Amino acid sequence: YQFHPETGEKLRDGNGELMTSPTRLLTEHFDDEDNIVPYDNRTDAYRYGSDLIPVGRMDLLGINAAFVSPESIEMIGYLDRMDVISSNLLMGPAYAVTGGESKKSRTAIAALSQALEETDKVGFCRLVRTKNGDPKIGALLPKLDGCETRE
Repeated sequence: YQFHPETGEKLRDGNGELMTSPTRLLTEHFDDEDNIVPYDNRTDAYRYGSDLIPVGRMDLLGINAAFVSPESIEMIGYLDRMDVISSNLLMGPAYAVTGGESKKSRTAIAALSQALEETDKVGFCRLVRTKNGDPKIGALLPKLDGCETRE
């Protein structure tokens, strides 16, 4: 059995069972001449069909960085309000975009909202709500003065 170094009690695993011996995982890789390949000379590879595509550590960092997304709204285009509202494509949940604590963000959101209202358009956007969150495609609908209806 394995014992706790300070208390001397028998150690238990996550399932509550007694641990009998330390577990180690050792993987060795061999080259064409049956020599062990040192860890520093190995690279990760991803299966693509029946092939393995090697990806170095720097390549992997670049790939991961490409998919890291900060919270953001990216405008894609603008659509006529009546085309969007009459399409029955609007579905929840709805999010309120206020600009948060940043005065510049609040000013930009207010200007965009006012411009959408004046031109009778709806913004078509890509929204990432949380850091590293999944992007969503959405519509920005202006809501001025807390009014539900337009005059």
